[in-house]
Amino acid sequence: MTKNIKENFKEWMNKKHPKSVVDQYCVYLGYPEQSTIIPDEYKKTFFTYEDVESYKKVVNVLESYLSNKTVFDVDEKKNKKKIGDFRSALKKYEDFLMEKNKVSNNIKYDKEPSELVNKFTTLLKSTRNLILTGAPGTGKTYLAKQIAAAMGCTENEIGFVQFHPSYDYTDFVEGLRPVSKDNCDNIGFERKDGVFKEFCKKALKANFYNDSNNTDNFEESWEKMIGYLNENNFLEISLLRGKDNFRVELNEYGNGLANRTYKDDVYSEGDWIKGKSKFFSKNQLYNIYKGLPGVPAGGHDNYRKAIINHMERDFGLLKYRESKISSVSSKPFVFIIDEINRGEISKIFGELFFSIDPGYRGEKGRVKTQYQNLVEEGDLFGDGFFVPENVYIIGTMNDIDRSVESMDFAFRRRFAFAEVKAEDNVGMLDALEELGLKDDAINTMMSLNKTISEIDGLSPAYHIGASYFLKLKEYDGDWEALWNYHLEGLLREYLRGMPNMDELMEKLENAYWRDESDSDN
Repeated sequence: MTKNIKENFKEWMNKKHPKSVVDQYCVYLGYPEQSTIIPDEYKKTFFTYEDVESYKKVVNVLESYLSNKTVFDVDEKKNKKKIGDFRSALKKYEDFLMEKNKVSNNIKYDKEPSELVNKFTTLLKSTRNLILTGAPGTGKTYLAKQIAAAMGCTENEIGFVQFHPSYDYTDFVEGLRPVSKDNCDNIGFERKDGVFKEFCKKALKANFYNDSNNTDNFEESWEKMIGYLNENNFLEISLLRGKDNFRVELNEYGNGLANRTYKDDVYSEGDWIKGKSKFFSKNQLYNIYKGLPGVPAGGHDNYRKAIINHMERDFGLLKYRESKISSVSSKPFVFIIDEINRGEISKIFGELFFSIDPGYRGEKGRVKTQYQNLVEEGDLFGDGFFVPENVYIIGTMNDIDRSVESMDFAFRRRFAFAEVKAEDNVGMLDALEELGLKDDAINTMMSLNKTISEIDGLSPAYHIGASYFLKLKEYDGDWEALWNYHLEGLLREYLRGMPNMDELMEKLENAYWRDESDSDN
């Protein structure tokens, strides 16, 4: 763990929260180290993870443990409050990482982008959707990230997902997800954005421009109020008529009501306060801030307006002025789909087949999603989903995967396809230069691939890519380990069913060791 990451997080939190809350969140983020139920491989503080992608992967793996009511050895009521606060701490750390990495591009070049990167970057800009195909290990995923960097994207502006056979629409676009049990031990469900829709929201927000008169600091003011309530338990709100007050405090579970469903809304952590025997949500108050009814049917809005007045007076809330969307797309956002062919494309994309079409980017490609009736009022895609004009998609796939055959023409015609050959991306092997292995790796790869091409039934689609040879760095230059643990099994799979399999394997092994004694003259 970088020693300063925890201190940086505390400094970031201290700007909006009292010290007691910051200290408690740091305790929660160190929880896995002391846990008795988390697998040993994950028993390390969350501060170990300094990039969003690796952090989210670990949090997802530990989800079942983090949801366990026995996580904290306290009575059930306090346990719910702690789990609510714990989840708030996890979200805050994710926000911190997002902001931290926003100012630094972690995909850097040691030199200018290669000719190949420039070629594919130009292609992506013109087509918006690109699939990199080729043999295994040719560095397609690595190349996709290089293209995103050449587009000017930072880590925060790059999305990444890997498709697999069980991946579906609810993971990618949106779907129903279970929420924690309420007081009656009932499990509810709520609509959640999928990874691609969430990414598109981020990209769309980047299209909003600010000017000196454009103000919306509700989020910051809300955090200050919640921080105050965490520290002081309650505050007094003056009624609009100014003749009386009512007390506002956090609800009985601290920052949430255990996700209990209430009519068409959910008591989610960090989003509700209570006062005057009523509950007020962050979303309702934000509607009032924007000049809308708190809820479609109205009711209790005078109390909500009084809270907004107090936020303006004591927590720095500025008068609202609606943001505008620039007519010119802002910075590019690149979404990478690794092994795109391994998922059932029509099941994952659904009605997005229309909106990902390069000719229907933006609002003209708006579609009603399968869960549109559950999309909350005020959501950026409340009137239907569309792919913002500044979103670009890169997919990768191996030519020889059998699943390639399942990709239908409706999908294929929406993407440009570009082949990445093994010899195209040898620049990856620069990492072996310091070990003096680069030239040997290139020559061995060329020798092996030349022999593969000479075998009936195989083709350049079966070539061995440069990424396999990068493993030499892990094995301290042990060529035998690379052959035994990575290449031999793959090549045997290529030759499975061929009558002269053993003879061909010997030929390939000789090519790997560049032993031409058995070669034909």
